[in-house]
Amino acid sequence: MLESQEGGIMPKDNIILIGLPGAGKSTLGVVLAKIVNYRFLDCDLLIQQQQGKTLQTLIDELGPTGFLKVENEALKGIVARRTIISTGGSAVYSAEAMEHLRAIGTVVNLQVSYDEMVRRLGDLGERGVVRRDGDAADLAQLYAERMPLYEQYADITLDVTDAMFREAAIELKGIMEGRGLLDMPLGPRRGEMYRQWRDEDLTFNLERQISFDMLDCNRHLKPAEALRLFGDAANADFADMCCTHQEMVAEGYYFIITRASCRLLKQFQDESRVTVRTWPNSVKGMQVTRDFEVLDAQGDVLAQCESFYLIIDAKAGRPIRVMNFPLMEMYEVDRHVDVAKRQRIRLTDDMTEVARIQPRFSDLDANGHVTNTHYPIFAYDVLPPEMRDREWTDFQIEFAEEVHLGDEVVMHMNDAQEAIAAGDWVKVVGAQPDGAGNFGCMFKFA
Repeated sequence: MLESQEGGIMPKDNIILIGLPGAGKSTLGVVLAKIVNYRFLDCDLLIQQQQGKTLQTLIDELGPTGFLKVENEALKGIVARRTIISTGGSAVYSAEAMEHLRAIGTVVNLQVSYDEMVRRLGDLGERGVVRRDGDAADLAQLYAERMPLYEQYADITLDVTDAMFREAAIELKGIMEGRGLLDMPLGPRRGEMYRQWRDEDLTFNLERQISFDMLDCNRHLKPAEALRLFGDAANADFADMCCTHQEMVAEGYYFIITRASCRLLKQFQDESRVTVRTWPNSVKGMQVTRDFEVLDAQGDVLAQCESFYLIIDAKAGRPIRVMNFPLMEMYEVDRHVDVAKRQRIRLTDDMTEVARIQPRFSDLDANGHVTNTHYPIFAYDVLPPEMRDREWTDFQIEFAEEVHLGDEVVMHMNDAQEAIAAGDWVKVVGAQPDGAGNFGCMFKFA
């Protein structure tokens, strides 16, 4: 097994597809990636992107030997986790590349008969098929030359001559699960976390499950659940780097979030597996700016967030300078997310009272006040019904004063229809009856 960027052992959690041209490595790989919630990497496309030329052009310009050198360099440089890797048919000519791929995953040979290969290939002049001696037209010799190599490197061989791609992908999933080679949950459980790791720059990664109750009745991610995703990742990061919340409290300290700005880029899918990434990008004075992003199984960004924290000295009852925090040495990662610039959310003259609420016992957390993720629930519940049917694209929250059991919170809102028509924010502020603010939320909708 290989050394990871963090200095530990990199698990063999990739699936490497090899096989003859026309075996369906790319097509089946895409289907399999969706079924098992893995990323997908097409090595042929990777080479073309790196070189800026088609495979056939590279073969024509470099010759078979030159192309195989380029392919070898590309394949042995792959660093991936939980990825379906579709290789070119000629990958098995590069022993160095294949040893690297075998070190990072399970190699699966998609086997087809000679007649089926001939039927599927079509015009070889456009396929970028290469033989060691440069004769790409002699398919019988190519078949005889490559088959022993596929068998040599394969951990699993699956005959796909007569199979439909989806059925073959399901069969392969079952084979790998049966052998304990596929890191899949036995069944989805709400908020289940699968694995965590840290990048070389100390960015923290946490994989977890999206469950149906994190989405509303329109299958949109709830703003409260977005905050929960980010908060859970931050807590896990801190526990991994320093200490748990309980241990921190025992030492006389705790974190409080003061504000956050979130942006939703793509829809979340029920029962999908996502990776939440987080890092502190700024540590100044008493404030930590922490960023987040959520990636789907294909590596696309679903959401981003910028949040702001204070570290409180419980005995003194006030925040401390972050660099004076004794439990760990704070650090920064110079990378920023693309979210709306944060704004102060205050009660203004254009806002009117829309409801009065009293927190219930179930709204409280172990600190004895309303938990942070329940404030956006209060705000979302007072939006006009037509707003709830729309998907939010941007969400901001600002915390001012804690709400406790027995408090009355007066909810104020600006004109939602007017704000949306103007492309502006819909603002909701929760305040005490005397006008002192407790929290504010702002929403933009698609």
